[in-house]
Parts: sequence; C-alpha cells; structure tokens
Amino acid sequence: MSEYMPDTFTLYFIQQFFWGLMVLLSFIGWGRMAHACLYWPNEQTITQPIKAHVDWGLMAGWGMAISLIIGGVLNSFALVSRDLLILYVVMGAIVGAITLYANRIKLPALSPFYWVVFTALGVALLFIYASSIQLRLESCADDDIAYIPFIKRMLQTGSLLDPFSLRRIAGFGGQTFLQALIGSVGNENAVNMMDRGVAILIFFGLVLGHFRTPEKTAATPYNLSPVKGLILILMVALLPLPFLNSASHATGLVILLTLFRTIERTENPATDKPQAPNFQMLWMIGAIIAAAGSLRPHFLMFAALGVVLFWFVCWWQNKRHTLNYVRTLLHVGVASLAFLTPWMMTLYYSSNTMLYPLFRGYHRASYEIYSAGKSPLELLQFIGHIMSEPRMVIFWLPLVMLGVYKHSRAALALSLATLITAFTVTAVFSFSNIDNLHRYIAPIGNAVIIGTVIVFIRRSETNPNLARKLILSRFTGTAILALSALILAPAVVIKNYRVIEHYWDRPMLASSTSDIYTAMQASIPPGAGFMTMVFHPFAWDYQRNHVANIDTPGAVSPDPGMPFFEGPQALKEYLLKLDLPYLAIGDFDEPGMCLYHRRLWQYHRDIGFPIWQKAATFYLDFMDNADALARNNPVIFQQQGYRVIQLQ
Repeated sequence: MSEYMPDTFTLYFIQQFFWGLMVLLSFIGWGRMAHACLYWPNEQTITQPIKAHVDWGLMAGWGMAISLIIGGVLNSFALVSRDLLILYVVMGAIVGAITLYANRIKLPALSPFYWVVFTALGVALLFIYASSIQLRLESCADDDIAYIPFIKRMLQTGSLLDPFSLRRIAGFGGQTFLQALIGSVGNENAVNMMDRGVAILIFFGLVLGHFRTPEKTAATPYNLSPVKGLILILMVALLPLPFLNSASHATGLVILLTLFRTIERTENPATDKPQAPNFQMLWMIGAIIAAAGSLRPHFLMFAALGVVLFWFVCWWQNKRHTLNYVRTLLHVGVASLAFLTPWMMTLYYSSNTMLYPLFRGYHRASYEIYSAGKSPLELLQFIGHIMSEPRMVIFWLPLVMLGVYKHSRAALALSLATLITAFTVTAVFSFSNIDNLHRYIAPIGNAVIIGTVIVFIRRSETNPNLARKLILSRFTGTAILALSALILAPAVVIKNYRVIEHYWDRPMLASSTSDIYTAMQASIPPGAGFMTMVFHPFAWDYQRNHVANIDTPGAVSPDPGMPFFEGPQALKEYLLKLDLPYLAIGDFDEPGMCLYHRRLWQYHRDIGFPIWQKAATFYLDFMDNADALARNNPVIFQQQGYRVIQLQ
C-alpha cells in the first residue's frame, strides 16, 4: 500500500484525514439509501428531508452494515480492488452529503451554552479521530503478521484466501473489508483509522441520536437535558474500550448498538400496529445480524440470540398473533443467512469451513487453543471466577436497571443475550484469561449498557418522582455539564495531540527494510508460490506471487495438514505437493524478530502459560525444520537476517 504515500507526510496526513471523513459520509449515504428502501414508497427521493425520523448516526450504522454485506459479495467473487472501493465510497459520500444538506439543522438556533458544549465535544472527537491516522498498537502478534497483510491481500487479489492463517479461519473478514475502504487510498500506517477513528465518530452519532427529538425543529434539534449531555460526554470521552489491535472493537460496538437502536424502534414485531416492521425492516434487521457476524463469530451468536429473545419477549407480553411472530422471525433468519452466505462461501474457499469453530475446517486437532480440558466442575469454577471479575460484573448492570424501572423490550432481550454469550464464550475459551475474555465481550456489553442507560434516563423523565431522584436540578446539572466539557475536552485533546506527535512521520516499515522484502521477492520467479513466516508479511506483493503466510505454526493448514515432529523432509514434500517450492523466512536467532524468535519460544516452552507451552513445541519444530532445509537446499537470497530457500 505504500505506493499511495504522497511526497510529504503532512500531505499524507491531510489526505487520510479527509478520506476517512469521506468513508464516514459514504456510510451515511448508503444508510440513507437503505432508509429509502425501508420506508418506500413514502420516502422516494434523497433530496427531500426525511419524513420518518432517522438521525445521521443510525444512518451511518445502517450504512456500515450494508457495506459489510456488499463486501461479502465482492469477496465471494474476488472483485475487491482499489478503484472499485474508491468508486463505492465516492458514490455513497455524494448521497451522504445530499442527505445531510437536506436534513440540516439550523445551528444558529442553538443556545450559546450548547454551542460551547458541542464545539468542545467536536474538537475533542476530531483529535481522537486524527490520532488514529498513524496510530500503532503494541500488537506485533496480530496486526503486523495477520490483520495488515489481510488488507493488502484483499486489495491486491480481490478476496481473502489465506488457508494457513489461524486468524483468517477465526473470522469471516468483515473488519478487513472495512479497513480496505480506508486502505484503498492509504497505506499500512492507517490500519487503525477504521476502528479507532471512523467508528468512534459513528458511535458518537449513535449515542447523540438517542436524544434527537421526534420532530426536527430549529429551536430544539436535540432533547438534551444537562444530565443527558453529561452522560453523552462521559460515554464518548471515557468509555473503556479494551483496544489491543486493529480488530473489531469499536466497529463491533457500532454494529451492535445499531442493532439495539433498530429493534428498539420496533414496538411490536408481529402485529398490525403502525410501528410493526414492514417487509423491508425485517431484511434490515437480518442485514445487521449478518454484518455483526462478518466481524466476529460470537457477535453473530449475540445478535441472533438477541433478536430471538426480543421476539419472544414481545410475544410473551402479547401472546397473540403467534403465527405472525413465527413467520416474521423466520423471515429475519432467512434474510440474515442470505446476507451472510457470501462471507461463508469465502471462508469455505479459504479455510474449508463455513462457520468456525462449529465446523473446524483446516484447523488441526493437534493444536488446541480453546478448551483446556477441564472437568465439568473445574469448568463451572472457571466460569464463576471469570464472571465474578469486576470487568465482567458490570455487564449485569442493564438487568439491574431494568429491575428498578419499567424495562425496554430491546434492552431486556439484549441484556439476556449478553450474559448468555458471555457464559458461552467463557466456557469455549477455557484456555484463555480475563484480559482476552473481557476484550471479546466488551463490544457486546458496552453496546447494551449504553443503550439501556440512555433509554433508562430518557424514559425516566415521564415519571416525575423518579426524575426528581435521578436527575439533578437544572442549575447543578448545567454546571456539571459545563465543567465536564471544559475539563474533559481539553484533556482528550492534549492526550490525542501527544499521540499524533509521537507517531508523526514514523512509518511501520522503514524504507530500508521494505527494500529487503522487495529484493527477497524479486529472487522468486513471478507467479511462483512460496511459504513465508516473517515479521512484516504486509510488505509482500500478493498479486505477483501466491503467498502462503503462516501466522501460527501448527494451527491451520490445508489437508492432509502440515507435518510436525516428522523432520524437514516431510515438510518439504508437503510444500512441494501444494506447489510452494520456495520458503521465505527470517533468521530465528536474530534479535528484533518479535514473535518469530527462537529464544522467546524456548522461554514459553519451559515456563510459559499453558497455552503458550503447547504452541512453543510447534513454533520450535517449524524453526528447526526450516533451518535444516536451509542447510540442505539452495539459499537464493540471504541479507540482514532474511533468506529465501529453493526447495529441490
């Protein structure tokens, strides 16, 4: 992706800043077109104000979901390309700009107080967004070796076929497509822009949209009391998102909060009331479920379970029109399956499974990274220990709030779905720890907490007694809101300015190292296949050669499976059968190789965490076999710790 880097970093930064906003505008545009389909024939033109109230945040959430569906179709036919994605973004951005103009709010009608608050929030958000342009997380075990190469592979080959990758088999590829929208005009340095930048802006819009008044008026475009404004600031500025890498943390939060807001708009999904979803709305809910699944498999479980529970809660409170409930729920299920099928097909082409880990595909049973083999009692104790951790206990908050006050059907259903998903993920990943398990559940739990808190506060105003207990006086609330805006916003600005300054003009890959990778690949004939296990696989040209990138030795490989503990000759024969006659690797004893360093895995083998102790045996065996092949076969390239071996 580096060929798109302008001559100076300042120009590159400006380019990426505005391109990310274009992607955001594109989501709004595609969401507006989805909205027009939902409410057709009442909404027939995008140049007119929206009659059925939908704020820009919800439109952007819908647009992201639609983009994920389109990404699945493009991947299934290997049609992804830079030019096509740029065209897609520009088309959506044009519609988005028209939509925002047609539904513009007369901002001068806002009071000076809100001008100050929204200006402070706006500046803080723009600095959060700007800091994502060059941001790098300490995740050489994820981004550098897997997620960034995925983006480049998709842009250069049209799809995401990577049969040796554990991280590929563990996800359908939706997050990579969203990142490719950014990467279509950027480079690997902008890998975090989607999750840490664009998605955060949409998240703000989704939260703000909860407070939008039903009728768009110039005087009161948002029904924001001081306490509501304070909650908005705290959620946006202080929400603890456990970012570790460029995977779907904030994008997952956006899609799941979009699901919350979409089904919350549905008063009853199967009666003849005007609020009941029409044919198109059922397909939109199915699209959001599929979009959630394209990001992470357990998001699919949560979204599907949440919708089923929502239908059940509505039926339980009504207990009429049973056949209508069954019919509409089946309709949503068919829609979600139809929208997810292209991603499932692509995963099957890549890793021989349509739904992992339910079907293991190319995952090798000898490399078990999930179950720790606990007895039923030990497993229950493990689940109890994890779920009693403060970071997980907070996900019980929505149910506690719903017990205090009249519940929202959406909040009740999705709260139950959160807890069931949390228990299930903990049981499946019994080899993991609280840090990883919390990171998996956080987007789900945070989306439900945010939705429930806002619905709770909003509805509390209809109960004067509860309002007096929960909402501060206007004077006190206004003072706290103003102080929060004046204190938190500058703090956020300063923090993110330092991030921008720290990473300014610091590329992920030095030009000298990039030149080595170019020379390595030049030693391999065009069109030839090669296997590689290096620290910067995103430096390869995936269009020039068929590249088999190993991210975790022993975990995933095409049938009959990569041989381990059978010596170098068995590995050589396996690679030649797969038409991979070259091996591009680093020197495993060279310092600075991060994950692929022999001493690191010797340490894990001897005293590491149990899951790493098992993994270490595979890492070390592959390193030993690769070194043996280098001694017994021609080394056609060797420079600064990198080498290319020709297998004969």
